[in-house]
Amino acid sequence: MLKHTTSTFCLLLATVGGLANMSLAAAQPTIPAAGYVQLAQIENVGPDAPQVTRQRIVSSAEQRAQALLETAEQYVRTHGAEGARDFSHLPQFVDRDLYVFALGMDGVLLGSGGWSASLVGQNVADETDTHGNHFFERMISLAREQERGQVQYFWYNPASANETRKVTNFVRVGDVIVAVGFFPERGTRTEARAMLRAALLELEQRPSEALSAFQDPNGPFKHDDLYVFAVDTRTGTFVAHGATPGLVGSNAVALLDASGRNPVREMVEAAQRDGHGSLDYLWINPMTGRIESKRTYFRKQGDLMIAVGSYDPTNVP
Repeated sequence: MLKHTTSTFCLLLATVGGLANMSLAAAQPTIPAAGYVQLAQIENVGPDAPQVTRQRIVSSAEQRAQALLETAEQYVRTHGAEGARDFSHLPQFVDRDLYVFALGMDGVLLGSGGWSASLVGQNVADETDTHGNHFFERMISLAREQERGQVQYFWYNPASANETRKVTNFVRVGDVIVAVGFFPERGTRTEARAMLRAALLELEQRPSEALSAFQDPNGPFKHDDLYVFAVDTRTGTFVAHGATPGLVGSNAVALLDASGRNPVREMVEAAQRDGHGSLDYLWINPMTGRIESKRTYFRKQGDLMIAVGSYDPTNVP
């Protein structure tokens, strides 16, 4: 087994068509509330928030990974399977923290410019991450069904010195799977407010399509650890959740954070009273699988409360 760090959260796997769900109702440790969770001052979404469009946000890391994958794909198309060996030593297949690796459909690692270079020539289909998940095998399985795809899993990130979600995009060229992985970047508070403005505009202009759009993993309302969720203020139930669509229809106001408080209930009450606001509380970050401090901005539109929050890794229990 390949070991880096331990975690209590499960591997996230996805195809380009959709992300696997991670339950936010997982057991959470008991953490004292003092010093970690407090109601923020009610604030407007703000006219200073940047103007937004419906185009999906693509981070610089994702852009670099895509460019590297395209270069590697063309190289294999030109040089064949033998060219995959060059990924282990040619500099054009490494971009700072990003690197190319290639698998045969039989599971043999053909080349790698990163940590797996020592495994080149070996069958890695049975290798697992620290959770026991066969991510190489999953990639091969997807490649049998489609030319391009994506797998997601938790992996050690040297930049943050802990285990975070890693996204690996791949393309199958003949019997060779060419892949590049990257660590998604964290969303900022400014980006969270901008996404909320976009979500409110979407709901106003396309009310019949908005809730589905909020849950599209490849749409403009899901970006790294930023996502939209919507609650019916009359019933207190989720009507959309960009990180965990399985929560739709469940009782949102009954959910507890790690300190035992009801953050969604507080947001709904503030939204009904003031129309908009923000709240600081503890929640699971879908990118890291860890409980972190989160500030969520929300606004009531009709009978719905629309919300987007960002995480603060410097303020965690």
